[in-house]
Amino acid sequence: MAPVSRIHVLIPALVVLGWTGAAHATEMDDFQRAQSAYQQNEFEEAVRLFEEMIVPVPAIRDPLLIQESRKYLGAAYVFVGRQEEAERQFEAFLRDEEDFATYQLDPALFPTDVISLFQSVRDRLVEERAQESDRERELRLRREERRRQALLTLVSLAQENEVSVTRDPTLSWLPFGAGQFNNGNEGLGWFFAVTEGLTLLGSVAAMTAYVPLELEHARDFGAGGANIPDELRGGLYWGAIGGGLAFLGLAVAGVIEAHLSFRPRRTVREPREIPPDVLQELDLSVGPGSVSLRLRF
Repeated sequence: MAPVSRIHVLIPALVVLGWTGAAHATEMDDFQRAQSAYQQNEFEEAVRLFEEMIVPVPAIRDPLLIQESRKYLGAAYVFVGRQEEAERQFEAFLRDEEDFATYQLDPALFPTDVISLFQSVRDRLVEERAQESDRERELRLRREERRRQALLTLVSLAQENEVSVTRDPTLSWLPFGAGQFNNGNEGLGWFFAVTEGLTLLGSVAAMTAYVPLELEHARDFGAGGANIPDELRGGLYWGAIGGGLAFLGLAVAGVIEAHLSFRPRRTVREPREIPPDVLQELDLSVGPGSVSLRLRF
C-alpha cells in the first residue's frame, strides 16, 4: 500500500512542475517573438507584443523577463514616438533595480537616443531619491529635536514638587505687605512694604525734627523772642501729619486687599533632586535651575 500512496502524491507534484515549466516556456517564447520583432525593426509589432506581456500589469510571472520586456518596450516606444510611455517603462524598470543609480543600458543592443532617454529618467530618479532622503533626514532630525525638548521639559518638571501650604488669616491684618506675601502676591507685597515704610519713616523723621524745634520755639517765645520761622515748624508739622495719614491709608488699603485676595490654601513649587543615575542614563546634566543635554564625542 505504501508504494501506491507515494505514486498518488508524486503524480500531482509532477503535473504542477510540468505546468510550471510549460508556462515558463510559453513566456520565454512570447518574449523571444517580441524581441525578434524589435530586432527586425518592426517596432509597432514589438510594441503590441510587449504590451500584451506587461501592460498595464504584467501578464507574465518571471521577474527577469518582466524587466527585460520593460527595457525593450521602452526602446520600442522611443522609435514609434511615444516618449512619455517610454519614460514610464524605464522608470518602472529602474524602480525594480536594487542599484539603479549606476545601471547602464548595453550600447550594443540599444541606440544612442534610447540610452540618452534612459539616462535622463535614471538621473531624475536619482535626484528624487536624494531629495526624499533629505526630507526623511530632516523629518528624523525634527522628531529627534521634539523628543529631546519633551525630555528636557519632563525632567524640568520632575525637578519641582508641588506642595499645598495652609495660609494664616491673621497675617492679613498686618501692614507692610504681610498679607500680600502670605497670599503669594510678592509684587504687591513689596509695593505696600516700600510705600508704607517710606511714608512712616518720613512721618517719624518730620515729627522727630518738629518736636525739638517746637520746644525751642516755646522757650524762646517765653523769653520774649522767637527765632524759629513758623514756616519751618508748620512744614515739619504737616509733613509728619501727612506722612502718618498716608501710612495709615496705605496700611488700611493693604489690609483690605489682603482680605479680599485671601485663600485658605495655596500651592507652591519646591525643588526636588533627580537621582544622578537617572540623569546619566538619559545623558542629561542639571545646572542651577536648568536641565541641559550633554554632548558626547
